[in-house]
Amino acid sequence: MGDTCCENSINHVKAIIEQEIPSVYVYSIKIGETVNQDRWAGFKGNINNQKYYGIQLEVVASELMKDEKLKNGFYGLGFSQGGLFLRGLAQRYTGLNMKRLITLGSPHSGVANPPACRNNDFTCKSVRPLLYKGVYLPYIQNNIIQAQYFKDIKRLNE
Repeated sequence: MGDTCCENSINHVKAIIEQEIPSVYVYSIKIGETVNQDRWAGFKGNINNQKYYGIQLEVVASELMKDEKLKNGFYGLGFSQGGLFLRGLAQRYTGLNMKRLITLGSPHSGVANPPACRNNDFTCKSVRPLLYKGVYLPYIQNNIIQAQYFKDIKRLNE
């Protein structure tokens, strides 16, 4: 929550991979035109029906399929929520030729408690309370990304 294509956690992993394997090609996925749009897309929308940037998985699959350097296959590496999104890509878009999927800290069975926010992350601090108050309301389910993999074990029928 709050990470982006080009900052923080996954960017550090990208730098390590590029340092250790100098000839490797690393494509970091960004939703939207800017890093701020990418951050916002990680909170607001529906992974299957994104109003602002097209359907997120469809848009990303299309971008990856256009990349000539990936046409012979690639390894997907996703951190946390990004791992869930890559899993969705691997399951739905077999034409991507994803050879392997590697996820780090991805909540494949859902989360009952969203991760803590960074001190200065206003967006995260705004979204987090919505999950607790109305995670299974249709509006929250269709508009807050984290609600789409939230799992309250006391309310599984909802």
